[in-house]
Amino acid sequence: MPSAIFISNPRSDKVATGSITFTKSDGGPFAANWVDEMGGNVSGGGNVISFQLAPGQSRKYFSVGDMGLTVGYATLSVSADGGGAMVLGNAMFTMLDAAGNIFAEAGVPMAIPLPKQAVFVDTTAGFRTGVAIANPNSNPLEIHLELMDDNGQIIARASKNGGPQ
Repeated sequence: MPSAIFISNPRSDKVATGSITFTKSDGGPFAANWVDEMGGNVSGGGNVISFQLAPGQSRKYFSVGDMGLTVGYATLSVSADGGGAMVLGNAMFTMLDAAGNIFAEAGVPMAIPLPKQAVFVDTTAGFRTGVAIANPNSNPLEIHLELMDDNGQIIARASKNGGPQ
């Protein structure tokens, strides 16, 4: 299953330097091969991609797809010496059929840590929506989920206490 990560520096006046670190769901390093848009290997089979983005610059990274399905997450970090530099990122996961045609795709939008998020769920025509939450911090995290109908009425609730991943 090939994956793509897109990162951008929206600032017009700051260079952004940082890294993308890949972690398996068990907390261990998620080592994989990633290439940039020019085909150059950027991870060396490790679990970190280092980057530097000029003002307004974007980069696209692709997984080589040389391994089976593995569950994990990516953490994007920007160097503190950037003096206000910012990086936005999103991801696209693609599943191909036996002939190499796109069978399914899922996108992960830019995420900014917020105490409250909303995800729209579409159950028409058999669609299913999944939610993944990773806690890269050392403190436990309590998550509260509420499913609402079209009128904003809560129809289901769930809570989950989770330690760091």
